[in-house]
Amino acid sequence: MVKLSGLSGAPVFVIIYFSNLFLTNFGLPLYFTYTLFLTYGSFYIVSRLASGHGLNSANKSVFLLHFALLTYASFIFLLFEVEIFSKESSSWWSMASFAKFLSIITASIAIIISPIDRIIKSVSIIKNFSYVIVFGSLLYFLMMPLGWSFLSSDALSGNRYNGGINSYIITGQLIIAGFVAHVLLNPKATPAKLFAAVLLFVVGIVATGDRTSIGSLLIILAILWFRTGFGASPFEFNFRKSIVLTLLLPATLFFAIAQYQNIVSGSFDSYKSTLHRITISIRSYELFQEVFPFGAGPGSQTFLMNENTIKAKFSDGDTKDGDLNSLLAKEIKSFQIKVGRGWKLSPHNTYVDFLIPFGAMGLFFVLCVFHAQFRSAKRLFFNRDSSTVVVDSYAVSALLFLMFSSIFNLWWLYLIYYRILISNKVIL
Repeated sequence: MVKLSGLSGAPVFVIIYFSNLFLTNFGLPLYFTYTLFLTYGSFYIVSRLASGHGLNSANKSVFLLHFALLTYASFIFLLFEVEIFSKESSSWWSMASFAKFLSIITASIAIIISPIDRIIKSVSIIKNFSYVIVFGSLLYFLMMPLGWSFLSSDALSGNRYNGGINSYIITGQLIIAGFVAHVLLNPKATPAKLFAAVLLFVVGIVATGDRTSIGSLLIILAILWFRTGFGASPFEFNFRKSIVLTLLLPATLFFAIAQYQNIVSGSFDSYKSTLHRITISIRSYELFQEVFPFGAGPGSQTFLMNENTIKAKFSDGDTKDGDLNSLLAKEIKSFQIKVGRGWKLSPHNTYVDFLIPFGAMGLFFVLCVFHAQFRSAKRLFFNRDSSTVVVDSYAVSALLFLMFSSIFNLWWLYLIYYRILISNKVIL
């Protein structure tokens, strides 16, 4: 069997993806990445398993979960292709979307069986790449007064910072991944150096204007700040509980009071995007029921969103004086205008990216993901001796960004951090 080189497995996927991301700025699509994910990933999986070193007690369960999803998808796709099952729409189980799914899941499985030293190397690459993005955010703010927009998305998205990779949402997620990597690989940082790093990463994430990514980073920062005074600190220093509470409690109260005042005063402008996401979630849930139990195949969640209207009924009301319920009803009406026009619409929910394509199997997969996230939350708040605080905070923040963003393309990247979480070799 071919001997694998020192730079193999997980780092290869990170380098391939990041390199192609920059090239998308010049019109090169990500098909190159998906092709290499599938070809190299398949070779690596076979080589690694044949060597007898791919699986261990820590990663066997997550490997079997992803392998089961891959097997299920392949079997159902075959049944539709040979017309044992009939497609209710041309968007069901399409070849192009299925091929993309195969590439991402293949890369995910390859990362699951990569040795832990390759996983740590991948985290280091992600950290260094995030430095470049954060530096780019500083250039972005300097270029704005000059009217230069090379590092921003189009006008429709508000010209938000995209790191030069044509997606401010992915940029936000890579900044978060980079911050987690920075903290993991610099456990001996002094408070001053850590504060400087936090400040720079906050500048980068604010530049994206992606509220989901901003909220996720704030969750991570709040958890890390909490653990520096309560329980096991992820750093080589601790703060007094009084200092932690002095900053954490006022910030929490200010946020809660602000939301309460908005609701009481009827000022719902800041919730318009949230109401839109809720509308899409309602449609996603109904669509999931429509395709249950077999699912409609990868990519179907985007193509099927605008095929039918939302069945759920909400009371109408005056927009100016209306409550959240009436505003939601109007948002649903606005959504219905596009129904039947064949327009694509992302569900803005990565959990849905598994539920609609794979039905009952997708539901099982998502429940397993929830289980892992809730275990992280339990360790953070009830385990005073936890050595996985940093990665657990990342898992908990994922409850937000996986709920409000469709980023299945990055599933393999999140598995790099999950490998650290379940590994016996913790970076601390």
